[in-house]
Amino acid sequence: MFQIVHGAGFKMTFANGYTISVQFRPGNYCDNRDMKAEMDMYRTGSVGPNVPGMPVYQCPNAEVAVMDPSGEFIRHPSWTHGDDVKGWVSPDEVAALIAWISGIGAPEDNSPSISRG
Repeated sequence: MFQIVHGAGFKMTFANGYTISVQFRPGNYCDNRDMKAEMDMYRTGSVGPNVPGMPVYQCPNAEVAVMDPSGEFIRHPSWTHGDDVKGWVSPDEVAALIAWISGIGAPEDNSPSISRG
């Protein structure tokens, strides 16, 4: 399943029940983090999903989070920073995470073990 999140990111839930969240609006851990004017507009409700004038965000990187089927955050084993989300993730890294997440629990799953949040 695909879901748009606040017009500045998306979530994907796979057949195995795991979800990836990819966000890149002001305030997220990405190059858009300090876009104060747009963030203030978003917080005051002057723009929002499906509202004319809502900014269209672009960014060379994004903040990502992974949730198990119960909604609990998990971390890829390479995430050593101790947070439930990882920031400044490139599109290629997002693609690799999608491949990892979608394969969790598959019969041929040889992926590294999961670290719980």
